[in-house]
Amino acid sequence: MLKFAPVFQSSAVLQREKPVAVWGQADPGAEVTVILGSASAKTAAAENGCWKVTLPGQETARGLTLTARSGAEQISCEDIALGEVWLAGGQSNMEFYLRFDADREDAYREGCSDDLRYYCCPKLSYPGQEEDEDHSHEGIWRKADRENLPHFSAVGFYFQKYLRENLNGVPVGILDCSWGGTSASCWMSDEYLTGDLAEYIRLREETRKLDLERELEAFRQTTRQRSLPEMKEQFERMMATPITEPMSFALTPEMMEAFLRTKYAPFSQFSAAGLYHKMLKPVMPYGIRGFLWYQGEEDSNHPELYQHLFTNMIRCWRDGWGEELPFLFAQLTAFKNPGGWNLLDFVPIRQAQTLTAKTVEGVHMVCTMDAGLPYDIHPKQKRPVGQRLARQALCYAYGQDLLCEAPQVVSAEKGEGTITVSFANCGEGFLPCERVEELKLFVNGIQTAFSPSVSGNAVTLTVAGLRSTDLCRLEYAIVDYCEMSLFNSVGHPALPFTAEI
Repeated sequence: MLKFAPVFQSSAVLQREKPVAVWGQADPGAEVTVILGSASAKTAAAENGCWKVTLPGQETARGLTLTARSGAEQISCEDIALGEVWLAGGQSNMEFYLRFDADREDAYREGCSDDLRYYCCPKLSYPGQEEDEDHSHEGIWRKADRENLPHFSAVGFYFQKYLRENLNGVPVGILDCSWGGTSASCWMSDEYLTGDLAEYIRLREETRKLDLERELEAFRQTTRQRSLPEMKEQFERMMATPITEPMSFALTPEMMEAFLRTKYAPFSQFSAAGLYHKMLKPVMPYGIRGFLWYQGEEDSNHPELYQHLFTNMIRCWRDGWGEELPFLFAQLTAFKNPGGWNLLDFVPIRQAQTLTAKTVEGVHMVCTMDAGLPYDIHPKQKRPVGQRLARQALCYAYGQDLLCEAPQVVSAEKGEGTITVSFANCGEGFLPCERVEELKLFVNGIQTAFSPSVSGNAVTLTVAGLRSTDLCRLEYAIVDYCEMSLFNSVGHPALPFTAEI
């Protein structure tokens, strides 16, 4: 009967230098002793058999054994490392496997290390799903070798590799809790979906009018079809191959109606709070240093709610772990608005993300506007995203003094014939560039041409006929897709902004 929770396995990474929670199951009332290295703790299992202990923090280590004893029973997990652990959440761009990444062969060649380990939380959205589908490739602590690296999150891998290289080779584990196409509302409990956010609960509850048993069977059938070898092969090919032209979706009205009818049903991965209970809570509060997040595409159909939604989700996670942990996230990258029923307008989501980073303590955002593809919602190069998140972790979680933020405008001054825009976070200054096509100028409401000059941490616009009394508005990268020009000395692109002067 004595068991660890599934996340505690051989080859796991546990968080160093902090108290570590360990939990599992035993006979009701049984005394349980847990030992890891020089640390141990005792407890008694509750009436439902659940037990939990907290081990004192220990320094970096490898090759430890995690043991639990109860009466005559003993269980062990071997090859445990004590290092740095981060939880990675979001939707498909966080889920995006390293085997799809454009630089995967370089990653396989350079990234093999027993000190890089990865755990993918099983993708479950209803009870019994683990029996309905093959989840044997999930819920495993994997070491970074040629066999296992293809299964790592690409963003997570580039993050942990960069972190290890800059933390004296400490073991780094990624706990991946992500699922493509999911709203932030899926990853938080009902108590945080209040006020205007109650709309997400309403969508779920509306489906209870359906025959949910019959609908669940249809849902299972659809899932089985997606699991067919030919469908899996098609999906793998699509994810690994850049999309170079606008996509068309061959969905009949009947297929679309069936999808939308049960999209928010309690058994669906898109249901409010569903993945919080089925995926996140089972690993809460596994010892971690902080959170990584890459999401927002699914919530672009309700951009007016996103800042509130995102802020509440961050609060939900921090409350669940009982710590004000660092929360680092990627701003949505450049992508052309497809229009039609699948609108995906990222501009207001990016603005909501920027405001969240500015207003919530300990929340930091990396700009990824240069890492996108015009027609591919899954950019194929995740190295910049992972490394920029790692630089923020090194700065805000580990106290290293390094430039980790994107350039952002701090002032704009207008004169006769010129406007000078100054930026923070430029390091040694902007990298040389001749054109700044993503910058637009409106003078008295009319888009106006200008000649840009980039020097140091400033961009100077020379505008023929501009008077100091003219009303001016600047927009930088306030579009769905553009090529970026302004990069600081470590290669981070400037944040989108608007300014009125």
